[in-house]
Amino acid sequence: MQEHDTDPDGKPSLRKRLSRRILGDEDGKGLLGEAREAAADAAEAVRARPEIVRLIAREVRSYLDELGLKEDLRNLMTNYSVEVKASLHLRRLAEPEKGETPR
Repeated sequence: MQEHDTDPDGKPSLRKRLSRRILGDEDGKGLLGEAREAAADAAEAVRARPEIVRLIAREVRSYLDELGLKEDLRNLMTNYSVEVKASLHLRRLAEPEKGETPR
């Protein structure tokens, strides 16, 4: 060890402790190693995302196929007609007071 690497008490110096914390020891588990692992995990998640979306889409598709909505809609469209009746009425919420002009 160099003389800069230890305190007068013989403990590792602040510089040495910080460099170990940032760069890591023999096992490579320092802040840079952890950041590298986090970046690798994020990259893996980005690569896995399309596969996850594909799996979910496949499950939803199979669920909807099992419901038989396609057949029910085809039955409705071929055997029934749709009739819509609507009306629209406008009513004042309150009658204007005498002397007020309606807006």
